[in-house]
Amino acid sequence: MYSPKIKEDLIPLLYKVAKAEGIRMTVLVNRILEHALNGGDGREAEEALSKGQKPGLPEADGRNPGDP
Repeated sequence: MYSPKIKEDLIPLLYKVAKAEGIRMTVLVNRILEHALNGGDGREAEEALSKGQKPGLPEADGRNPGDP
């Protein structure tokens, strides 16, 4: 199975966010990737997690849960 390497400079940020959320780094990375692959740019998920929010996958209309 192919396992891509995560850029070294991203590891400390991922670690800090995952630790703050009480989740594994792989769970965090999977959430960010799922969000990005489903229409987000990835930064939204990272920002939401760093603020203690749970990122949601975009709705069918492209809006994120919780958007006005």
